[in-house]
Amino acid sequence: MKRICKENKSLLLPFIDRFLNEVSEIDQASVQWTLSQLFGSLQKEMSKDQI
Repeated sequence: MKRICKENKSLLLPFIDRFLNEVSEIDQASVQWTLSQLFGSLQKEMSKDQI
């Protein structure tokens, strides 16, 4: 996901809610770290509720 985000953020935008609701429940440090990096990169495109 990080590589996709670097190349073309717009591909990930439809999945932000899924990242927040489903993927964020995975209890694994590497997943949580990756999400935090993605959200940092996508913050400008996220709604107030998502942030």
